[in-house]
Amino acid sequence: MTAAFAAGACLTSAAADAIGPGFETAAEELPDVQIYVSMLYHTLTLTENGQVIGVYDAEVGRQSEVDDKVKEGDQRTPIGEFYVCTRNEWSRYYLGLGVSYPNIEDAERGYAAGLISAEERDAIIDAINNKQQPPWDTALGGVIEIHGDRTPGTGTAGCIAVDNSVMDILWEKCPIGVPITIGP
Repeated sequence: MTAAFAAGACLTSAAADAIGPGFETAAEELPDVQIYVSMLYHTLTLTENGQVIGVYDAEVGRQSEVDDKVKEGDQRTPIGEFYVCTRNEWSRYYLGLGVSYPNIEDAERGYAAGLISAEERDAIIDAINNKQQPPWDTALGGVIEIHGDRTPGTGTAGCIAVDNSVMDILWEKCPIGVPITIGP
């Protein structure tokens, strides 16, 4: 079991591989759906065709008010532009939509800081450029999900947690490839 799973990450060990049981492949045509997570207000906003579907309470990483996610185990939610890269119907937190963290900026920053190798950086960049799940087993961390089983006021290890009823809506509306913005 990887350190991500041992640290209480969001996926079950049975779903450790990006494409395997519990995961669907990318939709041919994406709906006009977007997810925005506000770190300041602890909300997730879902829009469709430019209209707000809902603004929902969300828990983010316990240390997220400190700064952007830097490495595995820092209990921060990453900030930036991402997309849904996996769908995990076997998440130990009800259902899970994988966030494409680390992105290219995270990879470049991690390489410059000596946290990851050039090979790891290039693998992340290749995955992002090909709209795939980036490697989740580097020192930058990974296995960041939007998932259910939200417990108000507790924070997460870095994921975004919402109520199960909200997760049902997200599951229905958000195939692989849907854009996710995580910001202030």
